[in-house]
Amino acid sequence: MVGHPQGTMQQDMVRQFGQIGQKYSQEITIVQVLSLGRDSRVRSVFHTGEQLIMRVHYRAIVDCHDPVVGVTIKNGWGDVIFTTTTFDEGFTIRCIPQGSGFIDVILDPLLFDEQTYSVDVSVAKREVLDALLTIPPEANYDRKENACRWKVTNKIRPSVRGVIRHPVRWQHVVNQSDESVETQIRT
Repeated sequence: MVGHPQGTMQQDMVRQFGQIGQKYSQEITIVQVLSLGRDSRVRSVFHTGEQLIMRVHYRAIVDCHDPVVGVTIKNGWGDVIFTTTTFDEGFTIRCIPQGSGFIDVILDPLLFDEQTYSVDVSVAKREVLDALLTIPPEANYDRKENACRWKVTNKIRPSVRGVIRHPVRWQHVVNQSDESVETQIRT
């Protein structure tokens, strides 16, 4: 703060971020993030292979064009195990109009294995995202860390632990002289 009086610094912060201590522009505010099952009911426990919907409720105070919504999923130790954005998936939201609504992020099937997960959600300005590899706070409309939590159980093999339960095909081939004979395929 050398050479920058306290009053001026606070005024600069208000001009930049809207309120003292606020990190993001908040033209769009993330109001709530819910974890839902296929039946659109709120749940906190899911099974590997089921559908999981993360519903991001928002409120916009102005029309916001070409926003990018991002989701980061972390395991119980805080390690990032999955991240995606509407931009990465080629899903374009032309405009979030002034008012309220929601955006669904659908994992179907849910491939995560047995443990507890937390979700960070952000809504960023597309024009800034296109130009940068890292997103500075002022590029975000809003961001919520640990916006929701859910647990995954594995009904098929609960003793098997890992990060994901990826679909796998197994094939067994027995070579007899120069001919290959397929004996078993299991998906």
